[in-house]
Amino acid sequence: MAIKYYKKEEDGKLEVGLNLYTKRFLLTVDRELCKGCELCKLACPTGCISSVETADSPDGKAQACTIDIYENRCDYHGICAVVCPFNAIKITLNGEESLPSIDKEAFPELIRDFTADVSKCEVGCKECEEACTLDIIKVKPRTESSEAEVDVEIDKCCGCRKCYSACPTDAIRVTKFIEGSTRINQAACPENCSRCADVCPVSAIQMQDGKAVPIERDCIYCGACKLVCPAEGALTVERTAVYHTPIVSGAWYKGLEKLTSAKGVAREITAERIKKTREAIMSLNVPKVGE
Repeated sequence: MAIKYYKKEEDGKLEVGLNLYTKRFLLTVDRELCKGCELCKLACPTGCISSVETADSPDGKAQACTIDIYENRCDYHGICAVVCPFNAIKITLNGEESLPSIDKEAFPELIRDFTADVSKCEVGCKECEEACTLDIIKVKPRTESSEAEVDVEIDKCCGCRKCYSACPTDAIRVTKFIEGSTRINQAACPENCSRCADVCPVSAIQMQDGKAVPIERDCIYCGACKLVCPAEGALTVERTAVYHTPIVSGAWYKGLEKLTSAKGVAREITAERIKKTREAIMSLNVPKVGE
C-alpha cells in the first residue's frame, strides 16, 4: 500500500496529512486560534506534537510558543482536537470532519457550558462582549422595546469566565471545564519579567508593582505561561479535574493522567464508583421504615 505523508504551512495554518489509496487524513492547526498552550502536546499518545519557542516582538514582549507536528507519527485519532480549549485543531477524513477518539468512545467531549438569561440584561449593556478576550461573544443590546441577543461561539469558549465576572446583573453562567491552580514564586522570578503575563490568552496574569500575579478566577490552566517562563521553579500550573461527558476508557484515563496527575485519575474513578453505588441503591426501591 502506497503511503504518503505531507506537511505544509500557509495562510496562517499548519497542515499535516496522510494519503492512502482510499483514505485521506488531514490535521489542520489554525495559528490564529492556537494560543501556544501545552494541552495537546500533553494529551497526544504518540508524542508527535512539540512546542517551539517564538522570538519576542519588536517591543520586547514575549510571544506564545507555537506547536509543531511530526507528520510521520500522527495517527489522526483527534485527541489533540478534543482537548484544545480554543478549537484550533481540526481532523478530517476524506474531507469530512472526523474525531475517531470520540466516535469510538475512547475519549470524552469537554463540557463547554455557557448560558445567558437575557431577561436580566440591562438596556444598552455589552459588558460581556467587551470583556471577552477571544472575541467570541456578540451582543445585540437590550432596548426599551426589545430583549438583548447574546451569541457565543461555544466551540471556541475556553471557560475563562471573564464575561461572567463582567456581567453587572448576574445574567451569565459559565462553567470551567478544567480546574486547578497556578502559582508564581515571585522570589524566583527575574526582575521585571512579564513573559507569563505577555502570553496569557485570557489575561489571567497581571503585573503589579513589577511582579507577576495570577488571577485564579480567570485562569484556564492551559500552561501557555509555563512554556515561556525563563526561571525554573518560578511558575507551576496544576490541573486537578477535567469536566467532560460520561465515559469509561483506559485511553481517557491515560490522557487524564498526563493532563492532571495520578491523583486526578484516582479522584475521577472514585467519584464514578460513588455515583454508580448511589444509582444502584436508588434502583433497589427499598421501602421506607414504617411502610
